[in-house]
Amino acid sequence: MLVNCRLCNWPGAALCERCLDDIPSPDPACEFCHTGLAVPAPRCGICLDWSIPARVACPYGFPLDQLLGRFKYQRELSLLPALSAILRRIALPDDDWLCVPVPLHRQRLAERGFNQAALLAKSLAQRRGWSYAPDGLLRLRHTPPQVGLQGNARRANVEGVFRAQRWFASRPVLIVDDVITTGATLQAAGQVVRQAGASRIVGVAVARAGYAASA
Repeated sequence: MLVNCRLCNWPGAALCERCLDDIPSPDPACEFCHTGLAVPAPRCGICLDWSIPARVACPYGFPLDQLLGRFKYQRELSLLPALSAILRRIALPDDDWLCVPVPLHRQRLAERGFNQAALLAKSLAQRRGWSYAPDGLLRLRHTPPQVGLQGNARRANVEGVFRAQRWFASRPVLIVDDVITTGATLQAAGQVVRQAGASRIVGVAVARAGYAASA
């Protein structure tokens, strides 16, 4: 089946190489989470209280917001190779990482039909030769979507929601998601992974929302 670029309609891939190259990476950026800033800084205003560091590939804006929406909500899985390529822009220490996706509750997984974070984590692991643990974390209860919630409400929404399903045995762990906003989900998941024995934890995501690159 012939696939056209979702942005320029060029045939051959859901996102052609030219359009993929045009999606910007943040520069300058926060040195902690890599969110774009007006000037480089050790930490941006939002991640000052994060204990689990994060790395993002791009700001969440046009056209990436539309592509992630198509992938996540319209099941356009043909976009996975391009989004995975964007995720691989993130520079990471040379460790034998174990890739663990942020899990969906079984109810939302049944509704959506797939976990977008799991697809990204599996693709990243395969392309980098790292291990992949799809069952590393379990979401214990069905929670409202984080979209539309702010700060404290986001943190309360995910408090106590994750459980580790394995012992990470002093492994370095990457927690993979599609989008980071306030970091509440990452911090909640990261604390559970830390308690389960991980030696090092970094969160990675395709994009960072909720914090303007010009801020």
